[in-house]
Amino acid sequence: MGVVAKKKAALARAADGVMRRDLDAFIGTQNAPEYISRLRTAGWEIKTERVPMVDRDGKKISVGRYRLASSQREAALNVTSGLEAQGGGQ
Repeated sequence: MGVVAKKKAALARAADGVMRRDLDAFIGTQNAPEYISRLRTAGWEIKTERVPMVDRDGKKISVGRYRLASSQREAALNVTSGLEAQGGGQ
């Protein structure tokens, strides 16, 4: 998956809200924040929520969840339509 396809895939997932680790797995990277940063630079309003969790050692941590502003959701769906048909996320 190329950079443009990864950005579109990240945008599609952020439209519904996605945990950072899940986004890494979906777009096949270890640097999802870089793709989110590129989308923000391009004008997409993506919020980062901190979600409290407990890690495997029982330590309280917080992890990131990205969510696109609801006002931009329809535009994002238009931009990313056909992504699955093109093999996005596989």
